[in-house]
This record gives sequence, C-alpha cells and structure tokens, in this order.
Amino acid sequence: MPSAAQPLIYMNNAATSWPKPPEVLAAITASLSLPVFGSGRTTGSQGEDYISLARERLAGFFTVDRPEHIAFTQNATDSLNILIQGFLAGRENGCHVLTTTLDHNSVLRPLHEYEAQHRIRLDILPFEGCLVHPEAVEAAIGPETRLMVMTHGSNVLGSVQDIRAIGEILHDHGI
Repeated sequence: MPSAAQPLIYMNNAATSWPKPPEVLAAITASLSLPVFGSGRTTGSQGEDYISLARERLAGFFTVDRPEHIAFTQNATDSLNILIQGFLAGRENGCHVLTTTLDHNSVLRPLHEYEAQHRIRLDILPFEGCLVHPEAVEAAIGPETRLMVMTHGSNVLGSVQDIRAIGEILHDHGI
C-alpha cells in the first residue's frame, strides 16, 4: 500500500483514463453547472452549443471537411460496434473480414457473432514479436475481403502496429 511519501501510480490509464487531470475535472464540473443546450427546445436553449463547438474544433484538428460528420459515442466499444454493425448492414452475401489476435473483445466478440451467424468469414491474424506484420495482412487478403479491424497501439503489450504500411496494403486492394 502506498504511503504519503509513495503516491499510487496507476498504470492502466489507456483502459480507464483514471485519474482525471484537474483541468478535466474542472471543465466537467463547469459543464454540469450550465443549462443544457437543446436546439428548438423551450428550455436550455440559452447556452452555447458545446457539441457543435467541439465538432468544429475536432474537424479542424483532424482536417475533416464537414464537422457534422463527427459522431460522439459513449466509449470505444460503442464506437467499434457501430462501425462493425454499420459496415456489415445490408450485406446479404457476407464478406471476408480480417482482425488480429491483439484486438480487444469489443472487436472480437461482434465479429465472432457475425461469423457464427454465417454473415462473414473471419480470419484472425497472429502477431509475432508483439507485431502483426504487413506481409501477413497482404497474404490473408482474398477476393471477398472488405474490412479489416485492428488496434493501432496495444495497451496490453505496448506495441504499436505499422498502421501506415498496413493501410497502404488495404488501400491498394480496395479495402
């Protein structure tokens, strides 16, 4: 147990983002004390539209042409489920999907479920020395491959994938 002389150091920030920096706590506290912005509502429309302001700032940071194309979700799991379900919606004949053994259950569980429903054919690429090699990705691509979902950086191993090389391979194959 840490003492006052030995403060607790929490090493799992990537998964939980705790502890929050004091500036974040102050911003959240200030936000919760303001009226809720609701365009077209009879109450709460007196304040600033912080959601739109946040979208505009993020659009500038990520060089997105249309800020309204930025969607906020509850967390990464929610985002990944929306992405996977949305991509596969309406694909009657299914497709081939790639992922990796490094990926989180928020990716693996829905993909396994779609595979069990015979909606996709799934290949899970292994890693070697903490990395998924771009050559392994290229070798796994087939004529029905339409999607690859993979982590860029592992909060378990600390490895960072060569996402640029893998992205170029996928782009070259129209994936």
